Amino acid sequence: MEPLATAENQITLIYNGENSLGKQALAYAKAAKNSLNPIDISKDNLTSKQWSGIAERLQLPLKELVATDHPDFKALYDEEPLLTPENWLKIIAKNPKLIKSCIVIKGDSYELFDTPSKIQSCFDHQNSNVSRSHTS
Repeated sequence: MEPLATAENQITLIYNGENSLGKQALAYAKAAKNSLNPIDISKDNLTSKQWSGIAERLQLPLKELVATDHPDFKALYDEEPLLTPENWLKIIAKNPKLIKSCIVIKGDSYELFDTPSKIQSCFDHQNSNVSRSHTS
């Protein structure tokens, strides 16, 4: 996989700035004490190798990253198709807004978040860890 910033004290947030989940995730991430590398997939494209590596690190098949219930996906396919991983990569590369969740990378840890409360708890946890490390 092409590298994404994975320093232990840095958070890489992959999000869609055009939807409410992405906007909330960015707000929570900015409030965290860690250095932030935000990647808005509505503006910045990741490579197929990066998406493949992200799915591998999340231990998910590529199709699990795609919102198959999204209207744009349904416009392309009447029902969920049987596609190869390469086909899923092409869908993601051409339509990154179809990614269904935010992805947080910190060090070697990759996590997928699909609700604002899960994202908030992730960053609240990050803030409490940073606070403890500074008071010890």
